[in-house]
Amino acid sequence: MGTDISHIVKHDFKKFHDRNASKTYCESILSHLRKELLLGDGDPEWDEMKVLDEEDDFLRMKLADYDVTLRLLPDLWEIESYDRFSHIVMGDRVRKNAFDVVHALGAKEAWHASDYFGWLGGLSYPGCDFEEWMEYLGQEYGKTIRELSPADFWKLGPDGYLDYEPIYHDNFKECFDEFERLQESIPDYRLLGISRVGDRFLRCEKNGELYLIDEHWGKPFIDAPVKTYWTFGDIFVVEKDGKSALFDYWGTRLTPFVKGVFEKEYYRKPVQRGGIKMYHEQTIVKNVEARLSLIIFERFDY
Repeated sequence: MGTDISHIVKHDFKKFHDRNASKTYCESILSHLRKELLLGDGDPEWDEMKVLDEEDDFLRMKLADYDVTLRLLPDLWEIESYDRFSHIVMGDRVRKNAFDVVHALGAKEAWHASDYFGWLGGLSYPGCDFEEWMEYLGQEYGKTIRELSPADFWKLGPDGYLDYEPIYHDNFKECFDEFERLQESIPDYRLLGISRVGDRFLRCEKNGELYLIDEHWGKPFIDAPVKTYWTFGDIFVVEKDGKSALFDYWGTRLTPFVKGVFEKEYYRKPVQRGGIKMYHEQTIVKNVEARLSLIIFERFDY
């Protein structure tokens, strides 16, 4: 089951086959998500993809802040988070990230599906609706879809490998409970979601501005609103007042706030070690304007 994951969410839009109405609907949803999640103000990224029929295409939009893509189908959204499907049962990171988007859409439930039951399966053509997808699952999966719960995390089978289903339904009970608990703990801010930036920093809004709140103390870990942030694995960047700084997973600042853009680069080159051909791999975060460079991952691989 080494496949990617799709999160399926129902919607009540009724004019999918009206191209102009669909685009207007997507634009209204994007505007709503920007407000609910305090996203950046960049233009929507439309990608009209031809599938099967020259006249049968679909609309999708990307949320760079959450690294997800929403694809519009007749009565559902197919949301790609670019995670492996197995990650849904390897702790709660993927589930919480999906919850934030699902919650912002105003939905109460979702289905987490592997490729073969998502966009490579019943959702492979843009005219597929929820009922057709359920029929496809009945034929190809043939079992009752289980409810996802923390009991499914890190569950091993008799062979010692992760034991999980290729599709789950999720009512997000634990996520809704956590959202309510966290919101009550920071009454001066509007909680945007339960997924963390780094180890414990929550996305919050106050007076229309974005704050990263330390959940242990209930206070901003930077004494000012931030314009934006983005992550490089366990490293994240925070921008404020036109400058950016690099932080590690626990919120320790690794660089001063500087001008310029931090970018990630990969290097992989062959080397000889003890007469054995190997590859030296590095992931480096650079800020050319500030003349800063930091190795965030390094290994030798065969």
